[in-house]
Amino acid sequence: MMEEEEEVLTLPPARSSRPDRRRPLRFLLRQVTSVSLIAMLMLNARGSMVLIVLGALLALLARLFYVYLGMVWMVGLVISVLEDDCYGLQALDKAGHLVKGRRAQGFLIAVILLMVDGVLNGGYGFGILKVQSEQVTHQATGLIVLNILLLLKMFSQVVYTVFYYECHKSHGREIKVSGDFTYTRVSFTPSDGEVLP
Repeated sequence: MMEEEEEVLTLPPARSSRPDRRRPLRFLLRQVTSVSLIAMLMLNARGSMVLIVLGALLALLARLFYVYLGMVWMVGLVISVLEDDCYGLQALDKAGHLVKGRRAQGFLIAVILLMVDGVLNGGYGFGILKVQSEQVTHQATGLIVLNILLLLKMFSQVVYTVFYYECHKSHGREIKVSGDFTYTRVSFTPSDGEVLP
């Protein structure tokens, strides 16, 4: 019998096959510069509505860019888990290439997940400030909100994994899932006198 060859998914290297060791430093420098520029605009406004509005617009654009980068980073995390020998900056670079053509959809996914997270965190914080109750009630509510947030984080990993597969489909590449995903019955024999439900 002939073995079927599985297609290996590779994306072209960005600029060079060697990793750029200065890339994280450049990214950090850009972040510090952008935050500093926004802060200088806002602090030196001295009542000037133009500078305040400009600083607010820059802050909004920086936040939207952060949301986009967060989406790419999450797809990079999925790539580093699912693909062999692809991790770190290589996985992030591959994620950047992979989401091309579906950036708006990925950005919308990231915005929705962040909004749900914000509503849960903000609602809990608002409830703690406005509702006067015992500390035990606040702790119980906090535990419930924490569990919901953890479930949201797990759900977001599933969402980004599905998005990863959809991005591959949009590039015309199907990913074959190997393995047998069938359920098997587990036999259970009751011990003496035990009744099965």
